Amino acid sequence: MEKSTEQLEQEQVNVLLDKGYPFTVDLIFGLKLKLEIKKAKLGTMDYLSEQFAKIVFDVNEFAVDNRKEARFSVLKNTKTLAKIIAIASLNSYFKIKFFTFILTKILLWSLEPEKVLELAVVVEDKEDLPNFTYSIRYLFLAQRTTSPNLIEEKVLD
Repeated sequence: MEKSTEQLEQEQVNVLLDKGYPFTVDLIFGLKLKLEIKKAKLGTMDYLSEQFAKIVFDVNEFAVDNRKEARFSVLKNTKTLAKIIAIASLNSYFKIKFFTFILTKILLWSLEPEKVLELAVVVEDKEDLPNFTYSIRYLFLAQRTTSPNLIEEKVLD
């Protein structure tokens, strides 16, 4: 289904204003599930990082036999990608705990590869990893207000 110019412009405005990225998933009997990927919270980033670590992709294997490796890549990563999109859509502790399994199954059987690519880009953008990394770097480099007591200065009696 083609989107109108107004719908595309509204999606771009929503992304720019950090309102989230809405998308729909077709269920059975013509029912549709409306989901939205918003900025990730710290807990969601933790769950997402765990899933991103499970993704397996070997560039060297693609050089040898790209079609065979593509098939193995699908086998290894489809459930993980669906789970990543589910976690990013839920973005809440209780929702992630209780609904990740069922939403992963729904996404696994209703998303097409080009939509997965589109959603993967949105998830990466909404995770906002650079700002999180800058926060950690800032806290690590920030000056201490008190001087630490060094262990070497203590003399054992």
